[in-house]
Amino acid sequence: MDMMGRLGLRILSPFLWAMRILMVMDDPFPPDLRVEREALALIGAGHAVSIVTFRSDRTEQTVSDHKGIEVITLPLRRFWFKMSALAYTLPLYHWHLARRLSHLLEDRRFDVLHIHDLRVARAALSARPDGCRVVLDLHENRPEIMRFYKHVRSWKGRLTIFPKLWARFERRYIRASDATIVVTREAEVWYRERGIAPRGEFWTVPNYAGRDFNPDPQPRSAPSGPVRMLYIGDTGERRGLGIALQAMRDMEGRDVELDVLGDGTYQGEIERMVRDWGLENRVRLHGWVDPSTFDAHLSRADVGICPIQRNPHHDTTYANKIFQYMAYGLPILVSDCPSQVAVVEAHGCGAVHVADSPADFTASLQRMVSNAERYEAMSRAGVEATRKERNWEVVAEQLVAQYASLDSA
Repeated sequence: MDMMGRLGLRILSPFLWAMRILMVMDDPFPPDLRVEREALALIGAGHAVSIVTFRSDRTEQTVSDHKGIEVITLPLRRFWFKMSALAYTLPLYHWHLARRLSHLLEDRRFDVLHIHDLRVARAALSARPDGCRVVLDLHENRPEIMRFYKHVRSWKGRLTIFPKLWARFERRYIRASDATIVVTREAEVWYRERGIAPRGEFWTVPNYAGRDFNPDPQPRSAPSGPVRMLYIGDTGERRGLGIALQAMRDMEGRDVELDVLGDGTYQGEIERMVRDWGLENRVRLHGWVDPSTFDAHLSRADVGICPIQRNPHHDTTYANKIFQYMAYGLPILVSDCPSQVAVVEAHGCGAVHVADSPADFTASLQRMVSNAERYEAMSRAGVEATRKERNWEVVAEQLVAQYASLDSA
């Protein structure tokens, strides 16, 4: 084939192999940044992507466009949303959703069902037409993390919601999928060690920040005054923020400060700790803030922290915040969850402390900031990692290639 022929084939190839993909989710869309990014990456490769979602504030089906994504919204009464908590206790929720999805799939032909999260998996697989491939996208290890949900831990939850049952169905649906998406390599290892794998492959799709999050990342100089730590995200108990506060209470001197951008069910206890331990002048609780203000907070900070507790979910997923920190040149101080440890060890971009240990948190922080050369090397390493590897654009290219392998299988 001559040069012009090869060039033409390269230009046309995405469209010659284009697939019709239906993403299924039961949360409203938009906003869901992960789902949006995946859809746009696939559209950019020439595929046609539709998203079907459910909303309790609608009374009739609507079809709209969101950045080139066809969004099909189906009305769903609030009763059914509440029943989703019992999705794998009673089959009513799935029967209802499967019936709604079946009507849609009878009218439209799709090559791939891309199922977002476990909650809607049973209904989508029940409604799947013959010959349609399945990609199961596990944003988290839901059976493990739901053990920490307040409503699951309540006396009503203990009597009606059974994480072990969710895990049993998760195993079944992973094995029924042509590919299963996980957030980290550690998640794939966790499933494989338990004999759980899809018919095809595991695909890793991390939630890295995009290059546009900070278009011009620059390394930081070591702090010359008070060390300003930053925490972004939910402040629930399992996030470990209380460990950072205990460390600040026990530190000698008053040269460490903390800004917290977030809120959660444990917020009252966080506020009590700050008040009772006399940390009001060093800890600033901002609550949830508009993402447009992140730049100012990240630019002022010296260290980004993620002291999450150890559990199978945290051990095998990423907190998005660590890549946001790295994109601004902040060395990261993280607990010893294996997925976080792997990032620090791969790039030398921060330090690791033993989870739930205020003393080790303090010791690790002091090692980070006590040597200016070490601190600045960590900052440079984080910037370099986000520029070259730990960014969404690289992940998007990998996702497109994985879809191509699915089509050719």
